[in-house]
Amino acid sequence: MNLIILGRQSALALAELESIYGAGAIQPVSDFATLAGSEVDIKRLGGAIKVAKVLQTIPKGLSFTELLPKLESLIPEIVNELPPGKLKLGFSLHGFDDASVQKLNRAALQLKKIVKASGRSARIVPNQNLELSSAQVLHNQLTSRLGCELIVIKQASKTIFAKTSAVQNIEEYAMRDHAGQNVMLLSACCRRNWHRL
Repeated sequence: MNLIILGRQSALALAELESIYGAGAIQPVSDFATLAGSEVDIKRLGGAIKVAKVLQTIPKGLSFTELLPKLESLIPEIVNELPPGKLKLGFSLHGFDDASVQKLNRAALQLKKIVKASGRSARIVPNQNLELSSAQVLHNQLTSRLGCELIVIKQASKTIFAKTSAVQNIEEYAMRDHAGQNVMLLSACCRRNWHRL
C-alpha cells in the first residue's frame, strides 16, 4: 500500500490519481493525503508531492507523547533494512496538534541516539516545520539507499507510518513547466503571425 501526499491543489491531484489508477484504487485519508493499492509512478503525476510505502497502521489516533515510544521501537527495524553506511533520517508529522517543531527536533535527536546505540551513525535533517518539504527530502537524499524520511499521519481513528520512496523533483518539474510555457508562447506567436499572412 502506498501513501500519496498531495500538493496545494489537492482536489485536482485526487482527480488526476483517479483518472490514471481508477477511483477504486484510491482511498482518501485526508484533504492532503490518499492511499493507493497499486504502484504509483510520481513522474506521471503533477499534483503529488511525495509517495511513501506504508509500514504500519495503528487503529488509534496517537498523541505526540504516545508516538515517541512507537518511533523508538520502529526506527531500529527501519535501520536494520538499510545497507551499511552513514544514514540520513528525516521526519514529517501530519495532524499532530500537540506537536511543535522544537518537540519534533528534540525527539529526532533522541532517535539518533537509538540509531547510534545499534552501531550505526546517522545524520538527522532538522525540521523547520512539522513536515519536510520535497526540496528538503531531495537535497538531503532521503530517498537514496541510505536515506529515510518517515511520514506519520494522525487521524481520529488511526495513525499511519510510511517511508518515503519518491518525491516530486521540483527542478525537473520546473523545467517541464517552463518548456510547456515556451511551447504555449511559440504556439501563440505562430497563431498571431498566421493571421497576418
